Amino acid sequence: ADVAVKCLTDLLKLPVCKPLRDTYLEKCVSNLQQGVSVPQSLQLAMNIFDMFNESSAVWKPVTPETAITALSAKFDLIQLILQDVSRYHSVVRHKISQPDFDKTVSLFSQTFVGRYSHKEQISVRLDFLEYLLQHSKLELTPSLLNILWDISVNNANSSEEADNFFVWLKKAQEPSSGKHKTVAFTDEMTKQLLLDVLCIDQRMHFAGMGF
Repeated sequence: ADVAVKCLTDLLKLPVCKPLRDTYLEKCVSNLQQGVSVPQSLQLAMNIFDMFNESSAVWKPVTPETAITALSAKFDLIQLILQDVSRYHSVVRHKISQPDFDKTVSLFSQTFVGRYSHKEQISVRLDFLEYLLQHSKLELTPSLLNILWDISVNNANSSEEADNFFVWLKKAQEPSSGKHKTVAFTDEMTKQLLLDVLCIDQRMHFAGMGF
């Protein structure tokens, strides 16, 4: 799967394939909508966004920010990724509730959908969300963060999931690597967002990293 993403990325970097970038971006979003090959699609989408630093036949001038903004205006990317996180979470919850599920093995090391481990499935979705927030003016509002919090913390399938979410939240406050270093959340934004969530929902489940 990773090899396929790399090959497609290398092809789309070629000048002759430049007109196809927009088409493949929309195919990635379509896969996200349908819950098909999501990790590969999100990785490819981020690679394509990174290619948008020149003029394009569709969006002029094009940067990762303008490409994300235009695509999100059409598909609402934040809402789509949160819906997919919820969908994947439900699939995992159903599978681990089966009588023959082996609870002695770490959840993160197991594979529930496709070829990617549970940890990789969760991480690539959070990385994509972080990418959107760092490379555009899209925001994760308190109500949307509450949805993510409810899935990742209050209803986590394991303490590993909750810990992973807190690690991601901390990482999202660090500047992105690149020419224009930005953060998905500032310290003040995170404090306020978490305070809003704490006020909204008292059913808190704190794992180790939560402290």
